[in-house]
Amino acid sequence: MNLMGVKQYISIALLYFTMTADMYEIIVEQFKICDKNSTRKLIDAKYNYSAATGVGRGYYEIVMPFQDEDNMMLTMDVFKDTNGTWVRDPDLSSQRMNFCLLLASDMLLCPLFRKMFMRIDEQCPISKTRFAISGSKFATKYRPLLPFGCWKIVSTQQHDDHIENLCMIFHSGTSFSLNHPTCSLPLDNSH
Repeated sequence: MNLMGVKQYISIALLYFTMTADMYEIIVEQFKICDKNSTRKLIDAKYNYSAATGVGRGYYEIVMPFQDEDNMMLTMDVFKDTNGTWVRDPDLSSQRMNFCLLLASDMLLCPLFRKMFMRIDEQCPISKTRFAISGSKFATKYRPLLPFGCWKIVSTQQHDDHIENLCMIFHSGTSFSLNHPTCSLPLDNSH
C-alpha cells in the first residue's frame, strides 16, 4: 500500500471512529397547547413523558385540512434554559412563514419531527387527521444542531384572524443513561 493509500485508510478510519464514538439524544419531555383557546380550529396536541419509564405518549391532530392557497402562517420561537430562565434565541427562531412552504423546504425540523412521532406529508395538501405519538427519544450518531441542554419551542399557527400556540420542551445531550428529565423549568404561557 502506498503512502496515499495509507492516508486515505487512516482518514476513513478516523471518520468512522468519530461518527460511532458517541450517540446523541433528543428527548421530548412535553408537547402540548400553550394558549388560552378552548376550541382548537387548526392544530391540537397532548403528550406526556414519564421519567420513570422513559416513555412518552399522546397525540397530534390536524383539525383543519390545509391547502397551499389557505395561507396558514407559522412562527417558531426557540428558547434555551439559561440559569433557570427561558431566554429566546433569535438565531434559531424563525420569522413568520407559510406553513406549506415550510413543509416543502425545511430540511432540519420537519424531518426530525417526522422521524420522531409525526407522520405528516412533506407538502400540502395536508388532510384532517390524528397521529398517535408513542416515541420520546431520538438518537443519532451525528451531533445535533442545537447545543446540549434544555430547549423550548413555541410554535404559533395563524389562519385568517385565528391564532393557536403549541409548545414543546426537550433536552439534547450525549446518551442519557438514566430516564430522568433534565428540564426543570415549567412550560408556561409567559415564554
